[in-house]
Amino acid sequence: MKKSMMIIGNIVIFIAILAFVLLDVDSERQRMLASKTEAFENMTVAMESVTTNYLLGEQQVCNSWANYINANQMTEEEAIAYVRDSVSTPGVMAHVLFLENGEFSGLSTMANVSTPDNYAVSYKNVAIFNNGFDFFSENGTVNVTRAYTNPVNAIQSIAFCCLIHVRDSQGGQMREAALLRIIPVSAFEKRWVFPTKDYQNAEISLIDVSGDYLIKGHSFKNSNFYEFYQSYNDYNQTVRDELEAQILGSPGSFEIRNSSGERCLVGHTRVNSTDDWIIVTMIPMTELKQSATNWTLVGIISAGLLLLLLFNLANFVYLNRQLMATAKEADCANPA
Repeated sequence: MKKSMMIIGNIVIFIAILAFVLLDVDSERQRMLASKTEAFENMTVAMESVTTNYLLGEQQVCNSWANYINANQMTEEEAIAYVRDSVSTPGVMAHVLFLENGEFSGLSTMANVSTPDNYAVSYKNVAIFNNGFDFFSENGTVNVTRAYTNPVNAIQSIAFCCLIHVRDSQGGQMREAALLRIIPVSAFEKRWVFPTKDYQNAEISLIDVSGDYLIKGHSFKNSNFYEFYQSYNDYNQTVRDELEAQILGSPGSFEIRNSSGERCLVGHTRVNSTDDWIIVTMIPMTELKQSATNWTLVGIISAGLLLLLLFNLANFVYLNRQLMATAKEADCANPA
């Protein structure tokens, strides 16, 4: 009975110590994962500042054009000529558009690729002014469109906008128009650099409030972020409503399964300088969990406890044999 109790006692002590070590390691892993998750969320929020600074810089250029045109009461032709001379960045162009009759037509600083020497442009078939020019705000804020196909060169672009007043070259009356500073999305992407030093496999995208991509990371599938979520995760209307409320709310993160079935962490934050842009970042959970558990330490402790258990058992067996031998000698001596 004493032998079995001693063995059981050693095994219980071994299991208890090992369980305590594993629980402590798991607790530390959870703390490290929470810390890395918070750091990833903070990085996403930091990207909002980078984005806002870029957007404000581009808007200020458009504002300065508009202020000069308004101050000098230019005609449409004079305004577009002035802006053409002011554009120095390759790929960037400007359009002056009128709202009259819903045509959204005007002039461009660049000729149409299909009709050289033709600087006329129309946004009639480009659905970015469905509400007229109502989305224009006062100077100091960013008035930027979603990504669309530029009718002049068929390149995906975004446009920074200002309201201007130009003089009719025939009647001399002042007409309200929109001045668009147009930036190719590819040029925006080059300046919108993701800090990959600490997150090698992280990706970043820019979506609007409906989930449509303005800039799309490689691992973000489908043409809409919510469709991407629906394709690879449990999804219903309740989940959609909760997800949308979370993304449109305060900065944070949530887990998602990507097209490869990997669990990923998605960070999100709204771009404060716009009305409807959201930055979403994504990183595999395996990258966040790297080095989160010190399995080497667990192995050393487990091996040490196992060796201690085996040593105690071996020592117990040796002592038991010694006692049995002594008892046998005593039994043999008694008859003598």
